Amino acid sequence: MPFSLVLPPPINITITNNTFIRYNNVADGNISIGLVIDIIQEVGYSKVMVRRFLSWYDVQLIAGDSMVPNVAFWPLSSVTNPHYLCDSDLVIEVAANAIIGLAFVFYFEDTKVRHIEGMMHTYIASSYFHSQALTITHTQSFVSFPSLHPQNGMLSCFPSMIFNQLLLVKEKIQLLLNTRSMSEKCICTATVSNIDPHTWYYMTTHTPILCTQKSIVYKKTFLYQDEFCIEKYRTSQYSMEFTLPCHLLLAQNLFGSGIGVGTRKIIKCRLKQRGMSAKAISNYQITYVDTMNIIPFENTSEENIRRGLLIKYIPSEMELSLTVKYRVLTGREKIEPQMEARNLANRIRPQNPEYDDYYPLFSDTIVFNSNIKQINLIHRSITLANNVQQTIAEILTELDRLL
Repeated sequence: MPFSLVLPPPINITITNNTFIRYNNVADGNISIGLVIDIIQEVGYSKVMVRRFLSWYDVQLIAGDSMVPNVAFWPLSSVTNPHYLCDSDLVIEVAANAIIGLAFVFYFEDTKVRHIEGMMHTYIASSYFHSQALTITHTQSFVSFPSLHPQNGMLSCFPSMIFNQLLLVKEKIQLLLNTRSMSEKCICTATVSNIDPHTWYYMTTHTPILCTQKSIVYKKTFLYQDEFCIEKYRTSQYSMEFTLPCHLLLAQNLFGSGIGVGTRKIIKCRLKQRGMSAKAISNYQITYVDTMNIIPFENTSEENIRRGLLIKYIPSEMELSLTVKYRVLTGREKIEPQMEARNLANRIRPQNPEYDDYYPLFSDTIVFNSNIKQINLIHRSITLANNVQQTIAEILTELDRLL
């Protein structure tokens, strides 16, 4: 059995066991998500065994008439990323030529879930589906980026490298936008080192913006024994610029829904607990009286300097540089359109009006003083976290009373 499967460009990824992938499902023609559990390579042909992660539509097809109407077992948002999926015991074969790219799947309680909203190819799972018993259990049945754990001497994995580097670039952009500097030009720059060429390839191939290339002279200074050295050489630099309204969605796909919005508010976050596991989170509700740093993503600029996000990359040095040109905005008439353009205003859950009237049978739904743990579609029963069993009808009646 091969240790890994390398898919050449335009896919250009490396797959091992425990890699989440997106693939074309020949059964219905849709794009599906799965976890690779085995790689099979024969002469002139390669395939992978995949454990399926099901969408709401997939569960409906499998359960058929057993599905309970007007209920939702996890948030059904189909408007923005990340989408919700359900782990399952279903295993299928997927040909290597049906694989279209990586997927990044997280358990809903993972700490990174707060940072991935709006990023493309991201998914959240909160449940496990037993196909024979038609039972949905709210439990963690997988590990996010499991290849990140030592397996077969492998200390890191291809998808986690790409995604963690994307999060690093996103964090740098946010830090630049949260500045309180009163610079007249409102321009901030930063450099991010050790960005792998595969990460840059992922960014450019999933962002249909013209990527320009030019030759530059790169300069290094260093000490060699007792000598101070200067080294120069010619190399290639690639760049992408996000400035227009149509670029906003593309930038959100890469870096999340809130891209281009920063605050000048000083927010205190005191870590009172001791120990390496200590953690604290402070929240501040943005209001229209705040002063914000915002990349406007506009057709025509109000100033001589055009506002936007410029990303440059030097593959030979694995160096990525960021230039953020923002505008300082205050007042509802200026801030509200920017928030609405990013779908950040008046968010509701689920974020699809079609499902507003569904009963939420989520893992965090509290009924009869306990959370919902398991749903049996055959017997129409629900097991709570305290191991008390109720019928679905009794649960819905109680939810009506509570709501």
